[in-house]
Amino acid sequence: MATTYARRKVEAAASGQGGFVLLIIYFILEYTRLPTVITPLGVIRVQFIVLILLVIAALRSGAAPTLKSTTARLMMGFAFLCALGVFYAPNTRAAFNASMNVLTFLFAGLLPMLAYVHNEERLRGFLKAWVFSIGFSAGWAVLHAGTGPGGFLTDENDCAMVLIVAMPFAVAFATSKKETAFMRWTMRGVALLLFAGVIATFSRGGFLGLIAAMGVAFLLSKKKARIVGILMLLAVPIAIVGPSMLPDKYVTEMETITDTTDTTRNNRIYLWGLAWMMYEQNPVAGVGAGNFPWTVHLYEAQLPPEKVFRGRYSGGFWCHSIYFTSLSELGTIGTLLFLALLWRSIKAGVTVAREGPGVDDDMRKFGTAYLTSIVGFAVSGAFISVLYYPPFWHLIALGVVMVGLRVRETAPAPETVANESPRLLKRA
Repeated sequence: MATTYARRKVEAAASGQGGFVLLIIYFILEYTRLPTVITPLGVIRVQFIVLILLVIAALRSGAAPTLKSTTARLMMGFAFLCALGVFYAPNTRAAFNASMNVLTFLFAGLLPMLAYVHNEERLRGFLKAWVFSIGFSAGWAVLHAGTGPGGFLTDENDCAMVLIVAMPFAVAFATSKKETAFMRWTMRGVALLLFAGVIATFSRGGFLGLIAAMGVAFLLSKKKARIVGILMLLAVPIAIVGPSMLPDKYVTEMETITDTTDTTRNNRIYLWGLAWMMYEQNPVAGVGAGNFPWTVHLYEAQLPPEKVFRGRYSGGFWCHSIYFTSLSELGTIGTLLFLALLWRSIKAGVTVAREGPGVDDDMRKFGTAYLTSIVGFAVSGAFISVLYYPPFWHLIALGVVMVGLRVRETAPAPETVANESPRLLKRA
């Protein structure tokens, strides 16, 4: 009897509405950057206050055993490796900050999402808040020459990547039969706004990520013939009207992707070469999390003077690739941890997007959107340094949550979140 009572108590705590509201508020602040836009919110550190309250609520919810899951252990291992950089990296503060960022994504991302997003209704509410928040940043980018409202969204390339991450979910809601006509049309508007935001950034990496995401969406679509037919009908109008609807010089900017003389392109390739040098000389654990900009000049000094790009060192520059960042800063260990998390996320998307008996059509759509989002991130991230930014880590957590819901949808519900979540996480 005592055990049953304890289980019910854990289950009741895990379903707490207050914790879910805190989670929503935190994500709104994270992806709108309102504390940056509205100065008083930044002065009182409102996001930090919400973060602390959210972590406390999640730990008290009974979901703490999920920290023993495979995904959580991989994240903790990644954070620990970042923290080790404090002992050998030139910039110990950068290594410490990277470690704290990952721990924040664990305790204010994965843990509360598992605690409070435990049914389809909560998932829909969470995703709507997330999509609308990023939609706000898309609107900001359209009005501010492609730059986001602040923080990790300030840079045009980073902003484009985040907008691409949200776009598939907006499309999923726009085609959901469970939503009202008003919500479906609203989400269509948000999807168009996100697309316009990506265009406004003039990001070539964002363009490639968008194309990759659209390709995945097409491959996973059940109506390929219909899509091809529509595109064929619209081909001529798009060819005539499309270029005039794009910002001036956008097409020209995208054409430089294949331009072998483009300075930005060549500079990225040069920095990737230096990142590979770092990895070759520090193959186990890299030069330290967040330390590429602080060590790159040491490796440039090993080059013949005539091979130094534009005749000056690149101190302070990031290597502009999530993959080369991982290799150079965290070595083989960190890269394997990163790839393991990325692979588990892709598997999660495949699992949730798969059809089967008892599978809810909207959950399948969300799984397709998730997989599309992951691919868009993976392609865009190849050209920007976003390893320690929130989107990737929040997508990891979302994948775990969605797999858990998929398992509950097609099998008997687990008795408690505390006892079953680790098992569900391993399925992700």
